This record gives sequence, C-alpha cells and structure tokens, in this order.
Amino acid sequence: MENDVFASLPEREKSILILYCVLELTDGEIGRIAEMSRSAVQRHRTKVLNELQKDLQSKGVRN
Repeated sequence: MENDVFASLPEREKSILILYCVLELTDGEIGRIAEMSRSAVQRHRTKVLNELQKDLQSKGVRN
C-alpha cells in the first residue's frame, strides 16, 4: 500500500524524498543536484511529505 503511494508521485518529488530521507542530503545539496533553489526543494519536500501523510492516514496507515 505504501509503495503505491510513493510510486504515484512525480519523479522530481520521488527524487527529492530519496535524496533527503535515504541519502540524508540537505535541501541545499539536493538543490544543487536538481538545479533548484534550497527553498524550492524545501517547499516541494514539505508539500509532498504532508500529502503522503494525509494519503496514508486516509488509508488507515498510522505513523
């Protein structure tokens, strides 16, 4: 179930989450890789994490 939610994300958002959560890169480091500003990375990351949390909660998955 959780994999379906992640798989449905756009590639950019998936990449940001992988770089942040798995490789533990900072928003600035991710921004350099993705050719985005640090603040844009932060906005994307925060938005997608909030959306994932709401989606998972609506499916009965608890944090």
